[in-house]
Amino acid sequence: MASMVICVAGVPFEVGYPEGAVSVTRALSPYETSEPALFSVGPDASYETWARTVAPGRPDEEYLHSGLLHRVALGLLPYGCLLLHAAVVAVDGRAYAFAAPSGTGKSTHVGLWMRHFGGRARVVNGDKPILRRRDGAWLACAAPWAGKENWQTRMDVPLAGLCFLVRGGGNAIRPLGEREETDRLFAQLDPPGDPALTDAWLGLVGELVREVPSWQLTCTISDEAARLSYGAMSGRDDWDHGE
Repeated sequence: MASMVICVAGVPFEVGYPEGAVSVTRALSPYETSEPALFSVGPDASYETWARTVAPGRPDEEYLHSGLLHRVALGLLPYGCLLLHAAVVAVDGRAYAFAAPSGTGKSTHVGLWMRHFGGRARVVNGDKPILRRRDGAWLACAAPWAGKENWQTRMDVPLAGLCFLVRGGGNAIRPLGEREETDRLFAQLDPPGDPALTDAWLGLVGELVREVPSWQLTCTISDEAARLSYGAMSGRDDWDHGE
């Protein structure tokens, strides 16, 4: 086994993985640190087996990544962290998360923000960011698992809002209440699967729902949709001055 100590969401930990897993080494290397590890994780064979049943036919190392990521999420939970399936873009030092089932258009929507804002914007993570509650506030944090585009910037940014995308024939956005946000979040979070950790996980999800505003954006693939989501989530009207 090979191993590397990395730092994600401000938490250093050791990741063990099979020798020769080149894609794992490549993914972890930008996060390598000399800090002492607070915990250690390794491959999760049971999770890899489960992943093969729900997403068959992928390369073996993709299942290895799935198992490692699940173990990382469990290890980070005591530090106030949640793994979210979303794309996160930061503009002017504030992060905005877009969540939806795969193939709905998260990356496309974030790409519209990037094209418009240029140097004012950074993609924190394109697929699997870590959200961390620290000192009473939520941060969106980069992580080595960033989707097929590998969009990521090693940074931790205050989280300004969550937006759940729904494809539609027009563009409309509305705020979500706590019950509806909770239901939608459960579909985009990685639950622990361990009864001993479930209460802590649910408590953290509850704090996220209470403390971070959320919206549903029914949208087309258009600048109009991006303008609408930015205005609602940021509370600002400077979209026309983005470039």
